[in-house]
Parts: sequence; C-alpha cells; structure tokens
Amino acid sequence: MEDTPSIEVDKVTEILIDGTWHTVRRSSLVMISFDLDPEHSVPGIGFQTGPTGSTRNQETIYAPLSSVTAVKTLDDSRTQQPGS
Repeated sequence: MEDTPSIEVDKVTEILIDGTWHTVRRSSLVMISFDLDPEHSVPGIGFQTGPTGSTRNQETIYAPLSSVTAVKTLDDSRTQQPGS
C-alpha cells in the first residue's frame, strides 16, 4: 500500500471490486479491520451503495483492501472530457 496515492475518502464515488464497479453513497465509506483470527487482521473498507433518495434497495458492502482494484473520485469526474 505504500506505493498507492493518497485518496481523500470523502471524494470516493465508485470502487471496483472483483470486476464490478460499485457506487459509493456519499460519506458512507469507512476503513475497517477484518480480524481473521486473534493474531492476524487485514485492512478493509465498508460502504453503502444504492439509490440516494430511498432506503430501499440499499446495500452495505464490506471488502478487504486487497480485493479493491480501482477507485474513482470526484476529481476523476471533473477532469474527464465528454466523449473520452
């Protein structure tokens, strides 16, 4: 993880896990620890996904950081040009 760029958690909009992009509900992303046994834990994330106007069809996803392939942020959307 030392070679990964610093990402502001509150700017994350989408996360790629196992080939699927998941939309991150604003301010729902948290860092967590998966305690695999009493002596070993791995870093992970938890976040909500689903429509923002309703509590129906919402889902909470928990994943170890090692399963995250890519992240999109607000800054990424601002720098993309239409049609690219």
